[in-house]
Amino acid sequence: MKKLLLTLVTLVTATAASAQIVIWNGEDKNGGFWDRANPTVVEEEGNKVLKITTKANPGGWENEHFNAHLPFTADFNGLRRISFRIKMELAHNVLLKLKHGTAEAQRLFYYNGGNTWQKLNFEFSVGPNNGDVADTSDDCFLEIWPFEDNDATHAAGNVGKTIYIDDIQLEGPVLKDGAAIRTLADGSLTSKQVEITGSLSKGKYQCTWDGDWHNVDYDDYSLLLSKLSADVYFLNLTGAAITDGDGPQLRKKNSNLMILSPVEFYDKDNVITWDGSKNVTSKLVLKDDAPFYTPIDFTATAVELTRNIQAGINSFYLPFEVTPSEVKSTKIATWKEGVTFTTQESIKANTPFITTGATAAASLNFGEKEVAKTPTTSDGKFVGIYVPQTSTAGMYGINSAGKIQKGAADIKCNAFRAWLTTIPASARSIDIDGETTGISNVSLENPVKEIYNLNGVRVNKIGNKGIYIINGKKVIVK
Repeated sequence: MKKLLLTLVTLVTATAASAQIVIWNGEDKNGGFWDRANPTVVEEEGNKVLKITTKANPGGWENEHFNAHLPFTADFNGLRRISFRIKMELAHNVLLKLKHGTAEAQRLFYYNGGNTWQKLNFEFSVGPNNGDVADTSDDCFLEIWPFEDNDATHAAGNVGKTIYIDDIQLEGPVLKDGAAIRTLADGSLTSKQVEITGSLSKGKYQCTWDGDWHNVDYDDYSLLLSKLSADVYFLNLTGAAITDGDGPQLRKKNSNLMILSPVEFYDKDNVITWDGSKNVTSKLVLKDDAPFYTPIDFTATAVELTRNIQAGINSFYLPFEVTPSEVKSTKIATWKEGVTFTTQESIKANTPFITTGATAAASLNFGEKEVAKTPTTSDGKFVGIYVPQTSTAGMYGINSAGKIQKGAADIKCNAFRAWLTTIPASARSIDIDGETTGISNVSLENPVKEIYNLNGVRVNKIGNKGIYIINGKKVIVK
């Protein structure tokens, strides 16, 4: 079989060995390998590793002297990828066999040689005989063949070669309760917070079952995304081993998804990591059409908020402290009572407020901010929202015309805004420090949906004096 020379070095961003399910690591299992290629446990670079030496056939099973054979007791529990580290002199295709009873599945990965440690991944969720891999560990064995399993490679001067093997483990994302992510139904993760252990990585494996080599991608981030719903706001990965962190992939269903990780991702937006003294994300990127939530405080080195800022008056609810100029306004004010507000020099995190004298904008950009954890409740007569609302019934907000507007069951509202839950019946304007804002003609009716003239023609707005049919009722405009 012709060997396909591919450079498939796995780039490991970080290692959290405790996160994977260990089959063998030399530390807690002294040997356990069958006596085929002189298996011994030795110290190598400060670690206990397996050392095998290929040898001439001493008799018995064909070519048994060229592999490391291990019975193992770790259950797969829905995982289908095995990895290990290997070091040897020659570059070659390395074969991993999984055996369960009489069933057998094989995968190959290319090792680059040079007596350097390289991590190899062998994916069994797809490809030939993948259905023969059982979750139970009963009657399970694995065999590692540094030079494949054929007479040609064993007769090519490879007798007497020394190979080191370490950290044989099952890999893949797992829920905290132990369920492998790949076994879950698509979109079934709906909790506000989801905690993942195990490991997340992506790459390629090399395999043949028809005489040709096939490169197959595996991507735990895409897999996890398929199981997430848009109702997941916070993803805790601190118990997982992370390789090639892919935040943009995980945020495809909720652009505001916050990720707590033990290591930095390549794209660091909305990824919170520990810098040695505090939780930090290099940039917090928020959009008002998606939900936001964080159960922990952290520092954002920069914040970008995409939401429509209308000229004049706006309502806000933000997870960090701001001043008027930062929200492109002349004044900012917090609720006092009724429709009365009091101006402030700054507004603390998670405090609903309104602005006046705002300059219209499509987004806001802030410098470094201390982001506060999200309150568990938002009670009161003036409340903020971090989750877009599909219904605003029983709420009063500021509409695009700058007026107090009664919500309705079919009126939506995006996040990072604030609403009054009640207003006095006599209210006709918002009062800030004893001065009215100019917002008059307070509407306590449902928003206008349909306007027709007397000819039955629908119009966008009320024009000249006359009689109109508004929401099914006759209205005389004088």
